[in-house]
Amino acid sequence: MHIKRIFLLTCAILGTNCALAKNAGDIKFESLANRYIERYLTTHPESATALGDHRFDARTTDLSMRGVAADRALYQSTLKQLTAISASSLSPNDAVDKAILENELRGRLFDLEVLREAERNPLNYNPSNGIYGLLARDFAPLKSRLISVQARLEAVPKVVAAAQANLKNPPRVFTETAIMQNKGAISLVRGELDEYIKQEPSMREKLAPAQASAIAALEAYGRWLETDLLPRSTGDFRIGKAAFCRNTIRQHQYRRQS
Repeated sequence: MHIKRIFLLTCAILGTNCALAKNAGDIKFESLANRYIERYLTTHPESATALGDHRFDARTTDLSMRGVAADRALYQSTLKQLTAISASSLSPNDAVDKAILENELRGRLFDLEVLREAERNPLNYNPSNGIYGLLARDFAPLKSRLISVQARLEAVPKVVAAAQANLKNPPRVFTETAIMQNKGAISLVRGELDEYIKQEPSMREKLAPAQASAIAALEAYGRWLETDLLPRSTGDFRIGKAAFCRNTIRQHQYRRQS
């Protein structure tokens, strides 16, 4: 859902940028929105890949608490600057886009600060999504895509380490789902990836160390999920009345504004 909202917001901003005349408020808002989107895609390269922006295909999101803190700082700073722009100073289109972006940022802060997704949800640490997106879409020569795959394979141990450092007591169903997803990730890296390497055999030797390292990290992670995290996965998948009401009010306020 986050990727879809970023895509729609990007399209809206780009469409607005085509207008012939802009006032000072529009220029200020669009500059801020463009800076945010650019920074977000830079620091969330798997999302950029999914959106068709392939400048960052060899990168991986920093899922450590340092990365989480950087995300929070980005969302808070952008939201503060947004709220300082009066909707009355904007054209109707930009006023709507401002409300969309504000709601998006509040939603992301809600996930980080209230739901504490980094500690609660092991599904956020599945590295296969960023790898699969490079393989499944024929947007560039296979060799180029495999070079990016290699870089993301090399980052798998860091993703696993972040998960092990961050996760506390998720809901049991989240951990059970993560265990199944991790088995799928191993299958992708060990089996499906080989089918692509067969089409570009010159990459086999180059990919082998990263592939072996990623498989080893994922297998160890799977054991950790089953023997360490699962027994202490006693969290409630329900977010609670207070958080539910807060999120519902936020969503309803956004609908009224837009």
